[in-house]
Amino acid sequence: MTESSKQKPGRDVISGIFFSAAVAMILTALVGVIANMIDGIITSNFYGPEAYSAISLSGPIISTITLFAAFISTGSQMLCSQFLGRGDRESADKVFTLAIFCGLFISAFFVFVGFFFPDLLASVCGVDQTKHPEIYANMQQYFRGYLPGIPALVFVDILGP
Repeated sequence: MTESSKQKPGRDVISGIFFSAAVAMILTALVGVIANMIDGIITSNFYGPEAYSAISLSGPIISTITLFAAFISTGSQMLCSQFLGRGDRESADKVFTLAIFCGLFISAFFVFVGFFFPDLLASVCGVDQTKHPEIYANMQQYFRGYLPGIPALVFVDILGP
């Protein structure tokens, strides 16, 4: 048997895992883009340009939440893969548990800030209550509606492929 034929079965397994994970990630990204488009269309048509502006200007906060979750996800997946590759399931379990706790902390932090300091979030996004009261009011409503979904946003990223 040649050297390349000995390695082929392992490559097939890795290729299959990579392909299935890539398809899941592409579909997840596609659903997110479609959801954002639908939100924009519905918001601008039924609630007006101020509401659409509020949602658009909230983007940096949403991106920041997603960024923290992606950091945890990428790091924990890499460490878990290394530990499992070495046969160290206990260390992989510890990393996974730590990732879950970090996700809970991030979720709790952003929900807390959003609930108790919504003015801070608006100012970070560049919306001043005195200059743009309509956008400010819509942003406050959007954040109040978005807060319960923050844990789901974080854990989709952490627990996803």
